[in-house]
Amino acid sequence: MGLQKTIAALANEENRKILELLQSGPLAAGAIARKLQMSPAAVSYHLAKLKQAGLLYETRRGNFIDYEADLTLLDELVAWVSGLKGEESDET
Repeated sequence: MGLQKTIAALANEENRKILELLQSGPLAAGAIARKLQMSPAAVSYHLAKLKQAGLLYETRRGNFIDYEADLTLLDELVAWVSGLKGEESDET
C-alpha cells in the first residue's frame, strides 16, 4: 500500500473525524453516522476511502461490520516525513 492513498485519506476532514472517533474503540457504520451526525451514505463513502487507504480494520458481527482504526501505516508516514526533515529515525 502506497502512502499516496493514506495521505489523500488523511487530507479529508471527515475521514480524520472518523479516525478520531474510532480511537475509542470499534463501531458500526450506523453508530458512526449517529455520533458524527452524518448520513449513512456519507459514512459509507468515507469508510470505503479509509479502507482503501489501509487505515481501517473490519470485523463482521452477524449482519453488522465493526470498524476499527489501523494506524500502523502512519508509522511509515512519520518515518518518511522525518527523513524529509533530516531527522534520525528511532529504528536505526
